[in-house]
Amino acid sequence: MQINKQLIAIIILASLLFSAIGAALFFFKKNQQTQKAKNELVTIYIAKDDIPKDTLLTIENLAQTTIAKEYVLNTPLTKEEIIGKYTNEKIYKHEIFLKQKLDTQIVKEEKKILDFKKSSYNMKFEIFKNPNYALVQGEYINIISVYPEGTSDNKGRFENFAVEYVASNIKVLGFIRNGKHESLSITKQPVKKVVDKKTVEEIEEVKSDEVVLDIDLDVLLKLTENYNKGNQLWMVKIAYDETKDNNPEQTKEEIKNEIKTMASNSQVSTPKESSN
Repeated sequence: MQINKQLIAIIILASLLFSAIGAALFFFKKNQQTQKAKNELVTIYIAKDDIPKDTLLTIENLAQTTIAKEYVLNTPLTKEEIIGKYTNEKIYKHEIFLKQKLDTQIVKEEKKILDFKKSSYNMKFEIFKNPNYALVQGEYINIISVYPEGTSDNKGRFENFAVEYVASNIKVLGFIRNGKHESLSITKQPVKKVVDKKTVEEIEEVKSDEVVLDIDLDVLLKLTENYNKGNQLWMVKIAYDETKDNNPEQTKEEIKNEIKTMASNSQVSTPKESSN
């Protein structure tokens, strides 16, 4: 009976020993696998150079590098998941591409048109002799009519031109491109082109078609009348303060000089002030 108890004890101890050895081997193997996984190198795509916001990504923007798997905090994006996407913020050189920094299209900023005090009316940039695409919402312009005086030469050219103020202190409310309101006169847009017989999409700066102005109906009719007569319409950006009484006559000479410069650059004879 005593022998059976000793045998049972030996068997139990042996079982515990084998279990401990098995567990030790299991954790040793697991640790080796973990270390191997940590030291394993993975290939990821990074930015070849600094990439501005709203860039359409192509293979030219990509570079490859290898990194230990333990340092990869997010699932690396594949080439197919990157190419053809737009960046929604700047990506710096050698930065890893992250899903949250890419979009399937350009992220549109909320477009708005400023409130008007008189009446809101949009005019095509092309009706002006000197369309100013550097205008910003909230700025002011004067609109001037330039027309020939006297008789023309044998080639139909006039020596003298007269200048008449048509509208003063006109506020720029916004812009229109393809029938849609824009807060900027020039915006970045995807443009399709044919390159090497292939249609590709590139991001380009696109000008607005029209400028939205805060303008009186009477002034609008006067502008239309001048344009229909064949007079040249010029826009001149001015400094204007809504909180003060602004007298257009105070800047008359300054604007007249600017018109002279612009007319000269456009090969128009130097204008003189209209007696009207």
